[in-house]
Amino acid sequence: MDLVLRFAGDRTQVIYLLIDPNNKWMFNNKAISVFQNLEMLATVQECQDTHSSTVVQTILMNTEGGNTQTIQPKRLVGQTWGHFVLNAIRASETLKVAFNPLALVHEEEINPCPEYAKKIEVGDKISIIAHHNFDWDHFEKELCQL
Repeated sequence: MDLVLRFAGDRTQVIYLLIDPNNKWMFNNKAISVFQNLEMLATVQECQDTHSSTVVQTILMNTEGGNTQTIQPKRLVGQTWGHFVLNAIRASETLKVAFNPLALVHEEEINPCPEYAKKIEVGDKISIIAHHNFDWDHFEKELCQL
């Protein structure tokens, strides 16, 4: 595995099934752990909510509409999640760009529903849903003017 991860290009991600969280140290940031297979996770989620699995499938297919992307905020550091979300709606409307905040990533910990008072910190990332040609730099500048 180490050999694969060492020689994998920047655009390559390795997906692995993590049985024991204590073994996560063996993988670097090019690898993504999945605790169960995707079919099992989708089945469990479908039992809880009849639309979420289909929504996630549509986003992950990347064939139409928006898809997930991870951006790194620079100008938003220090702002709260709530301030970001409200201004993202305004900026999306002003720029006529489809955009949805999805999750806050802090030190590789993913929080899909942060408290509105949670501050965006240096090094944080934000998972978003947007179209392929989304210009985060331009969008972030607009956000800071609101």
